[in-house]
Amino acid sequence: MNERQTKVFERLCFYELEDGFKGKFTNQTYQKMAHMSDQNKTATRDLKDLVTKNILQAQGTKGGAHYYLDLNSQITDCPFSSSRYGDSEC
Repeated sequence: MNERQTKVFERLCFYELEDGFKGKFTNQTYQKMAHMSDQNKTATRDLKDLVTKNILQAQGTKGGAHYYLDLNSQITDCPFSSSRYGDSEC
C-alpha cells in the first residue's frame, strides 16, 4: 500500500473497531481522509487497488460507488495489534 492508502486504511480500521464507519465511504471521503485536494483520478486508482488487494469491497459503479472494509479478507498488515485493541481484527 502507498502512504495515502495506509493512512486511510488505518483510519477505517479505527472506525470499525470503535463503532463502525458512519455513512458511505466514497471516492470523495477517501480524498478527504487522505488530505487530497480534488484528485479524483488518483483516488479512483487507489481505491481500485485496495479492492484488487481484497482490502475493500466495492458496491455500485462510477459516481454512485461506495466502499467498505472486507472484514472477511486475510489482512495481515493491520496497523492495530491485538495486544493493544483486545482480540479485534481489521
